[in-house]
Amino acid sequence: MAQKTLTNILQMTFKTTDSKSYFLRVTRVEKGLKGQDLFTFMKALSDAKIAYKNGIYLANTPVSAKTVRTEITETFQYEEVQK
Repeated sequence: MAQKTLTNILQMTFKTTDSKSYFLRVTRVEKGLKGQDLFTFMKALSDAKIAYKNGIYLANTPVSAKTVRTEITETFQYEEVQK
């Protein structure tokens, strides 16, 4: 029988230095996060300039954050298939 689990994922959207969207997802999210706290965190990531690729800062400007609730259904596990 397939096992189902629910998980919350924080999806943060940034604008890159070449004006494209960059998404950063965090899978272990504290419940009850406030918008101002998320903005402060995203701004700190942006100011640190840690996401960099091919001359482009990926997390250059914070745009938005949202919590995505996802249902995960386990289809199979390798050990179960071999039985």
